[in-house]
Amino acid sequence: QAGLFSVNIILGGTIEKLNHNAFDILNGQVINRRNYLESEMLGRWSNLDPTAADVSAIFDRKPEWKEADFTDGIYQNRILSQCSQKLISLLRRNLVTGVFLILTDGEVYNEAGHLQKHALYIRDMDPATSSVNNSDLLLLHAPAGISKQLSIPLDSNWQSYMSFDPDVPDSWNYFSKPYEAAIAHPEISEKDLGYWCPVFRREGDSLDIITYSIPIRDKEGTVHAILGVEISADYLSKQMPH
Repeated sequence: QAGLFSVNIILGGTIEKLNHNAFDILNGQVINRRNYLESEMLGRWSNLDPTAADVSAIFDRKPEWKEADFTDGIYQNRILSQCSQKLISLLRRNLVTGVFLILTDGEVYNEAGHLQKHALYIRDMDPATSSVNNSDLLLLHAPAGISKQLSIPLDSNWQSYMSFDPDVPDSWNYFSKPYEAAIAHPEISEKDLGYWCPVFRREGDSLDIITYSIPIRDKEGTVHAILGVEISADYLSKQMPH
């Protein structure tokens, strides 16, 4: 009877049907994961509009500042300080593993020949949980005083500036692509100049990440900064439905 049962399975096409069903199940899982990623990318992670408007308004208030405020370093630190809580809110609201604001002004190079930019870069290794005192966050890049102001510890590889290697331009597309697009197309809105950067690893970092970033303009159209979010590859893999 067992032999007849096996023959019926083979000749009756049961194995073929099982294989087909298994393929359908796998295909369904792939489609579900794709739909999930599209939903998160478009509906949550890349929704920078409220923060972008707030940051742009800070740049619009520059005429109210005194001349001394524009001393080298003071202006940039003040901008980053005023934007810091808005970036933390963006980090919490969008459930991403990192958020950054990179100022575009100046062409300063370090001894290694790397371009340096004033920036605020905050990372959250576990966006699903949060601490009221920000102790779950890390500062990757920021003026040192902001760490004390926000009660956020410095990352072990913390640097006050973000550095970009001119010899490896693809490693900082998340900054250069939206910036260059904003300069080349002043008639296009910031939202429509957003740039998704495929998986990469920043210089000196240990995480593979993807990023989404947009230019920040003032009401006169000057490009002052690049605002963006990161999603680590590890966090991304854990969030996809199985």
